[in-house]
Amino acid sequence: MKKLRMAVVGVGHLGRIHARLIADMPDVQLVTVVDPDPIARDHAHSLCDFAAREHFQDLVGLVDAAVIATPTHGHCQAAQFLLDHGIHVLVEKPLAATSAEALRILEAAQRSQAILQVGHIERFNPAWVAARPFLHDARYFQGHRSSTYTFRSTDVSVVLDLMIHDIDLVLSATASHVIQTDAMGISRVGENEDWVQARLHLANGCVADLFASRVSTVAQRTMQAVSCDSHTLIDFASRTATVVNAHGAAEIDATNVEQLSADQRNSLRDSFFELVMPRTDLDVPQCNALADELRDFVDCIRHRTAPQVTGHDGHHAVMIAEQIHEAVQQHQWDRSTTGRIGPHFVPPAPILRPPHWTDPAQPRRKAG
Repeated sequence: MKKLRMAVVGVGHLGRIHARLIADMPDVQLVTVVDPDPIARDHAHSLCDFAAREHFQDLVGLVDAAVIATPTHGHCQAAQFLLDHGIHVLVEKPLAATSAEALRILEAAQRSQAILQVGHIERFNPAWVAARPFLHDARYFQGHRSSTYTFRSTDVSVVLDLMIHDIDLVLSATASHVIQTDAMGISRVGENEDWVQARLHLANGCVADLFASRVSTVAQRTMQAVSCDSHTLIDFASRTATVVNAHGAAEIDATNVEQLSADQRNSLRDSFFELVMPRTDLDVPQCNALADELRDFVDCIRHRTAPQVTGHDGHHAVMIAEQIHEAVQQHQWDRSTTGRIGPHFVPPAPILRPPHWTDPAQPRRKAG
């Protein structure tokens, strides 16, 4: 089998990981890496068969496919150019900085019929894969995604940086569309939001509460999904998933429970998640989600099949992220049209600054 010729565009932290994994794939040749920064090129050039490049335009005729791992604002230009030249592309999440740019990428893929895959890696997280069959009737999602400040992806808000993962997961699990968005957020470092709480109302009646922070003291990547007969707990970091079956709870007679003795209640309480709502820890195989994502990309190219995360999926997620941004900008912290609005949660300046407790514009009354 002829090896698939690939390149990585953007070899920062994540791009170098992509390059190492591609270099280890037996049926793929990592031809080169591309980055305008000579230091980044030097760090990754040892993985390539040929010299690292400065410009992604140099890839035409040199490779069959490329992974784009540049900062988000560079996705559209690189992806559109490569797709227009028939080069298959995997674009790291988010697909683009705006829905308009995401649409241009999608249209370029449709014109060239090249494969476009979006790097929403949590779709390949083994905990999500194990839990996915239990989410078909989920009525409520609660996602919590936080990290310390890493100084990466600061060109976009925390919505496009972190929350975009959970947006994509909810959309993929519900196969529905968002009809209402409520959100609030705060900018701590720079102009982009670093802390956002959002609520999505979907057409099928499902509600999703999503929280993301990149200025947290604690790193967390969890999701809870509640359905009519169960709820599912997913920890993306530890790669564990638990399903709690709620069938038994409906069979409890509240009247009879009130008549139980204290000892009987204590016994029932201690065995609640064994007898009433049994909990099952799902079998989650250990794997490398990023390697699985790359394998899906390569297989789609070879067999001309649709990737697990399509360009349409990426475009949809960015559209919802924009709706969240709009809701954040419109949020009124003080429930007043004259109060503080938007993500810059800064206390208002006092009307009169001490020690000048009188209005300097008014003449002072003379003594006597």
